[in-house]
Amino acid sequence: MISGNTRELYLKKIKENIQKHGYHLYVVVGGQSPRYAYTIGLTESPINAELVFAGGYCFDKNEVKKIIDYLVNYFRINKISSDIVVDYKNVAKFKFKQVDQTWVKAALLGCVDYYSSESVSAYQITPCDELATKEIPDMSRSYDINTEPIWRWLTERWGYNVPNDSIAATNSFALTGAPILEVSRWEDNYWEVFSFSVDLVEKDDVVILPLGVLLGMDATLEKITKLNVGESMCRDNINSPWKLR
Repeated sequence: MISGNTRELYLKKIKENIQKHGYHLYVVVGGQSPRYAYTIGLTESPINAELVFAGGYCFDKNEVKKIIDYLVNYFRINKISSDIVVDYKNVAKFKFKQVDQTWVKAALLGCVDYYSSESVSAYQITPCDELATKEIPDMSRSYDINTEPIWRWLTERWGYNVPNDSIAATNSFALTGAPILEVSRWEDNYWEVFSFSVDLVEKDDVVILPLGVLLGMDATLEKITKLNVGESMCRDNINSPWKLR
């Protein structure tokens, strides 16, 4: 929780944004959890619930902000529920899940602080079909690091002997479940982790995300944390042993 003068300035900024825009958008980046964004202030509006967009690396941060703004305007007119699908500008379709309160306590700390309550109604924005990548959790279920290991760093301390700001470049196929086959460590805190040869990866398909996201997605990747800077490994499939190149 934020305390003292910093907290007062923080709350003042939230209230100003709510008055000006109808809600405050909090985007959480850094650390080893996937990026996520959530609103503060919609509970006090006719929508009567906050919105949260967790993961979703098929969309960049600016697009996530646009999607949330679009949906806020949509739900100012239409009632939000878990049995509807909203088409976003013919780009993507989204469905909605009511967020379990254990996720509110673990992730929506700004809401908990602002409302001085751990009981906040929220709906998760979930992309449909091929855009529903592996790092997107099911927030309608209780927060559990065993069922959502990618999100374990919300409540656990970083557990690998590499810097806790470690990041990785990967490709979208890896986020949809394709096994990682090639890995290189180029800096102390930077890896390239691809589902096929790096020579075939297109620049527009590269995604930068916390290394912990990929480690949570695939337990067989733990060995890549042992690479020295400048080393590379590859394997034929997810069940094959890693080989230094």
